Amino acid sequence: MILTRLGRPVDPDDVAAALRAHPNLVVNQREHHGTPYTAVQLRDEPWQMSVTLEQHPAVAEESAEIAATCAADHPERERIAACDSRLLLFWNLEDSAEITNLQCLVAETLVQAFGPDAFIFDPDSACFV
Repeated sequence: MILTRLGRPVDPDDVAAALRAHPNLVVNQREHHGTPYTAVQLRDEPWQMSVTLEQHPAVAEESAEIAATCAADHPERERIAACDSRLLLFWNLEDSAEITNLQCLVAETLVQAFGPDAFIFDPDSACFV
């Protein structure tokens, strides 16, 4: 998950455009049960992941909770608490060992595109990366 403070409306087209800017990524926009998402994969690799953008009032509340519980000693705690958007990254767990390069490349690309107030958070370990 990437928490970010955009302070402006962003749509899935913006997410797709940010990822398309990287020459090693293949990007397609799709929809699942009415929710748009961005499908991403490395060129010449079969593994794929999905990126979903969330911007609603609960995101800001949850960012403040995450900052309070998981970023107590983080130097950017106040900026984390102010995040109003998040990008969720999904992939098939069976591919986890092979998909690490894609995860890193997608996260890095999105942080660069939507920073400087963008923070990678691993909800499984409750840690910022």
